[in-house]
Amino acid sequence: MSTLVSAGSLGAELLALLEDETPLEILCAVPGDLASDYAGRAEARQKPLAALSRSVVGAYRAALLGELASSLDRLPQTQRWERLLHHWMSRLEDRSATIGLGERETAFTRLISRQDKTLLRAGPLEFELDEPRFELTGEAHETARAWCRGRLDRSVDLTPDVLQVLQRSWAGELVSPEDLYLKVLHEYFSSTLGGLDRETEHNPMLEWLTDFQEEAYSRAKTILQRYGGVFLADVVGLGKTFIAMALLRHLKDRYGHHAVVVAPPAVLPAWEDLAREHRVELGLVSIGRLSDLDRYSDREVLVIDESHNFRNVGTARYDLIQRWLRPLGRPPRSKSSCCRRPPRTTTPRTCSISSSFSPTITVACPLKERRSRSGSTPRRGAQRS
Repeated sequence: MSTLVSAGSLGAELLALLEDETPLEILCAVPGDLASDYAGRAEARQKPLAALSRSVVGAYRAALLGELASSLDRLPQTQRWERLLHHWMSRLEDRSATIGLGERETAFTRLISRQDKTLLRAGPLEFELDEPRFELTGEAHETARAWCRGRLDRSVDLTPDVLQVLQRSWAGELVSPEDLYLKVLHEYFSSTLGGLDRETEHNPMLEWLTDFQEEAYSRAKTILQRYGGVFLADVVGLGKTFIAMALLRHLKDRYGHHAVVVAPPAVLPAWEDLAREHRVELGLVSIGRLSDLDRYSDREVLVIDESHNFRNVGTARYDLIQRWLRPLGRPPRSKSSCCRRPPRTTTPRTCSISSSFSPTITVACPLKERRSRSGSTPRRGAQRS
């Protein structure tokens, strides 16, 4: 014969109290003995004979399972508690213990009814309170047991939900090395994957890129979109210029942004030829003539080829680039809502364009405090793709 229990809450202490009771049936019903409040609790106490609404029962169920999960989280992670929780998982799986949720009536009585007697007490069963407690035998015992049996028969099965809470606790199934490895990869790359641009690409430059260059383009576009700047760093001959040109074509077609390229004199003709071939209008400035940058103060994008040449703060080259990026002496605000300025090395007001890689191409999209191409102040927060 099953032990019947009417409990107002579920927690680790109750599981320990009823560890050896088998078979076991537990009833949980509104208003319960929960520490946290839930919608409809006060009304259920004030009108105990009124029919319960689904919303009140649902709120009680959520609070009941939430408090169970919290109580398991607070347990010391010892072998004793681990064995107890595994024991309960086994019992719920083989249904030697079941849990019912009252969905029609309230239940204020707290009792444990065994075959020969019923323990009746005030307040939560799992705590030893300085309150009266009664043992019922004979006819009173049968009456109490019939009351609990009737409520359980009219309840809905909560056993799978409670089992799921136990399985998801610290004592649940151990994570395999493979699952742990995949979890680490997910956490490490989730921000990158979440920011990938999944829009349909109509960039004609992609036809000129190899698979690994196209992958680099997609990653660079995501970083540029998110942070307002990106380094393209690799060994000579792997197509960094083509990847940068594809980014510039994307910025031109999607946002109407125009770029100025700063590069050594020897490579400026290559940029000019590539820009002409792929119809990307560029401003070209030699590293030796950085004062010419002032002619392109209306450009939205700055590209620096072999940007490792600007790694040293305080040089004349660095100061000229710095002045173009920050014409009013303030850090540039990026056009995308989740971007930041290019990497810095000293104070927040010092923008150091540097990299441990060589050679490197740097692409930056600062929102500068200057007049735009149309003559108006550049707007903030351009729409992200």
